[in-house]
Amino acid sequence: MFADVVFFFVTVAVTFGVSLNFIALGLLVVAAGLGALTIWFWMSARPEPEALAPLEVMGQREFAQADEESRKQMLNSVRAMVFAWGIGPLLFLAPSISINSILFYRVLFWPPLLYLIARRGGKQINKKLFRSVLLPGALFGVSTIFGFTAITETSVANATIIGNISTAMVLFAAPKFLNEKISKWQVLLAFTSFAGVVTIVVGAGNTGGSSLFGDFLALVNALTWTLYFISSKRRRIDGVDTWQFLYGVSVIQTCVVVPYALVTSNDILQITWRDLGFLIAMTLFSGTIGHSFMLWAQKYVDASVSSLILLLGPVISSVGAWLVYGQKGRGFKSRRPLKD
Repeated sequence: MFADVVFFFVTVAVTFGVSLNFIALGLLVVAAGLGALTIWFWMSARPEPEALAPLEVMGQREFAQADEESRKQMLNSVRAMVFAWGIGPLLFLAPSISINSILFYRVLFWPPLLYLIARRGGKQINKKLFRSVLLPGALFGVSTIFGFTAITETSVANATIIGNISTAMVLFAAPKFLNEKISKWQVLLAFTSFAGVVTIVVGAGNTGGSSLFGDFLALVNALTWTLYFISSKRRRIDGVDTWQFLYGVSVIQTCVVVPYALVTSNDILQITWRDLGFLIAMTLFSGTIGHSFMLWAQKYVDASVSSLILLLGPVISSVGAWLVYGQKGRGFKSRRPLKD
């Protein structure tokens, strides 16, 4: 059965990707295959590890004292999350339809999939779920609009690096809002990331594929993402199930993004099979894998720690943009205009 699931998604990827170059096709196949692996893993009703004190946050000391199997689970989840989000912008730039239409389909595809996973094993959706996820879901929807649009308005490098300024924001907010302690080294890294972002924005200006408007959108995305990250972690600490939380957030996200996409797009019905293939890959890979592993890890790892690990994401995105799209630093920007 497992092999059948993987074979199905890989076949779909190959079918939809026949008109792509080999690198893009390879990314699509890998994304779909890994998406199938992850969905099957979680649908097998694997419980969250009780040994990790589910109602407590695991900090650096507790992480070091955890058993080897637990450490492997946490590290693997973080690695998968960073890689999935690093590849996400590359998949997002591939469809031929406008950014607004991509947003429309991307958020609509997600809730049905998450609902099936959340209901695995006959589980019931908590009646108080949507009240709990209303704020993080709305923040996530706003972050989605600004983050996706930023990728098409500035270079991939600028959008991902500026977006990751949220790492420093989370670090400084952690002591007050999450009762976490931060070290001097973490503060130094945070200030270094701020300085790096300023250098990139000032140096790039409006040259090549970068633009100050796109950089501004990326900054707004960073602000809203920080608020989402903190609010979601607080709810995870309170014991909200990973998949039920993600399902609730996806429904609220749809309510925020779909009206915006309908009003601003004029090519929603012009989607091709090729576009559909990439949208499926985005939903399974950067969406399901990235966000589910982040939410799972949030319950056991300090936000100040996991947010710093996310700094690897822009490196993956920038290198991938150079390999797939020929972007060198700031030389590439999506040719698809934002539909008015």
